[in-house]
Amino acid sequence: MNRMKGIGLLAALLCLSSPGSAAQPLKLINPYPATGAVDIAGTVIMNRALRAMQDRITPSATDALVEHLRQSLAAGLDEHVVVERNPRQGGAAAARQLVARDALLFSGSGLAAAAAQEALSGLRPLALVGRIPVVLVVRGETSGNLAQLAGRSGEEPLRIGLAGERGAGLQTLVGMRGVFRRQLVPVSYNGGEGALRGLLATQVTAVLAPLPAVLPHAAGHRLRILALASAARHRVLQHVPTFIESGFPGVMAAGWHGLFSSSATPDSDLLRLGTALRKTWAAEDSRQAIARLGYEPDLQGAAVLRALLAGDLAGEIHVPSWFSARIPPAASPR
Repeated sequence: MNRMKGIGLLAALLCLSSPGSAAQPLKLINPYPATGAVDIAGTVIMNRALRAMQDRITPSATDALVEHLRQSLAAGLDEHVVVERNPRQGGAAAARQLVARDALLFSGSGLAAAAAQEALSGLRPLALVGRIPVVLVVRGETSGNLAQLAGRSGEEPLRIGLAGERGAGLQTLVGMRGVFRRQLVPVSYNGGEGALRGLLATQVTAVLAPLPAVLPHAAGHRLRILALASAARHRVLQHVPTFIESGFPGVMAAGWHGLFSSSATPDSDLLRLGTALRKTWAAEDSRQAIARLGYEPDLQGAAVLRALLAGDLAGEIHVPSWFSARIPPAASPR
């Protein structure tokens, strides 16, 4: 009888420790701060606090995307899925944490590239879940179209604000330098919000920023989106042409978001997770909800995500020598 009780106790312990069980839900690790993917470390303390307080009322686009992903996984797996935030050390802490336990890491292009050398070697790409379109933005009172902004040789240099020193914005600027006649001077800011503040403060003439950072301001008249650095128009911005449609071929870049798992995750579990995502993430209502956040839903397999990460790492290493201009973010408008 004691032996049978021991076997029963062991079976109960195994059930408690098994991934995906009721007592041990699947964890989806979010390595971004509560204010979203934009790095706010360079903003003044009061502005940082106000943005954090605002987030308690309106979740960031990144948090909303993670919640859609959590719901999709829960529905596809028919299991409980919880989100755990771990933004320490720019996402590297979350990546190291994932190696030691059964969970999934949600990460994006800039964050993954920054943490890859140190921590992502112990992870396996699971799936690409979406892309982050880049848009060219000018002030609302700026007249003319993209061709007029490109100008002629000999005109004064065009100062372009970037949401950081790396990533899809820089890739877009490299493409623009090949087809624009005016000299382009890059000015890096601390994230998309910082770049938009610099634009409104007339520090730069235009900004290349991720669409999720720009979309909340698109309904007003202070900013105007001139072009999209994508192969096709975005479903929530059908009136905005792409660079290609405007006569500037080769100007195309985007960030991305994907899921990573521990390298110790069995292939059978990876297959189950991929199947669960395909059940719900590709549904039309899910795609519309994701697009309204400014993202482009794009569910692809591990090979695509692995190639995107490798490309980002190569871009981190081969930064163009002409990229040197940098000024601090503009102060927040009062």
